[in-house]
Amino acid sequence: MFESRLQQIDLSNTKVESLEPLKGLTRLQQIDLSNTRVASLAPLKGLWDNRSLTAIHAVGSPDVTRSHLDAQDRMDGWLRRSGAVVFASLPEIARRIKAGAAPTVAVTRLGGWDTHLNQGSSDGQLAARLRELGLGLAAFAQDLGERMRSVVVLTMSEFGRTIAENGNSGTDHGHATAMLALGGPVNGGKVLGRWPGLDPASRFEGLDVAVTTDFRDLFGEILARHLGAGNLATVFPGFTPNPQRFPGAIRG
Repeated sequence: MFESRLQQIDLSNTKVESLEPLKGLTRLQQIDLSNTRVASLAPLKGLWDNRSLTAIHAVGSPDVTRSHLDAQDRMDGWLRRSGAVVFASLPEIARRIKAGAAPTVAVTRLGGWDTHLNQGSSDGQLAARLRELGLGLAAFAQDLGERMRSVVVLTMSEFGRTIAENGNSGTDHGHATAMLALGGPVNGGKVLGRWPGLDPASRFEGLDVAVTTDFRDLFGEILARHLGAGNLATVFPGFTPNPQRFPGAIRG
């Protein structure tokens, strides 16, 4: 398990100007999520502070794909084999949990992340989507109250975005991404995974953040350590998640 260090990011780079408030910090645990420059993260402050929220960075699939259809088909296959049931929204899932009628794995989707055009920085369409996500997760946790002690939420994305801005003030399909895990069993209040760096020599194909945590190891950790799943190879054909590679998202 590793904790990332912000010294590895060039925070003076104008392409990541929304991170300038973090300059000089050594660990993400020190972020003030109420900072107005990162207002899209503010709804998650309480969850971070009480250590029920963690972030896993540089996570994804080592397989090279920048196609929505190919990547989504792969992830849908994993979810289907895990027995997941799709719901329209987080509030619907919360109602099922409170009624004692929820499936073991429930899924919902939030679109609008394909920011090829006018992505924005600390303001704009990406910041608005992040705030919507943060508000939704915070409301879900508040709605469930004590029931969150036995619930884990994992945010998932099929791939990340390119490091460099494109010609339309946006970003294109990339490689590694970041995911959030939330809940009572979560090893929260820290960032997990090995940060590969942003210098050109460390990038995937010279363009993207490299994958250092295979998503299947993260998903496998939750299935095994939280849900008690045994044969993970049935969920991930041709791949067996290795406990030695688990990022440590679930408290041991």
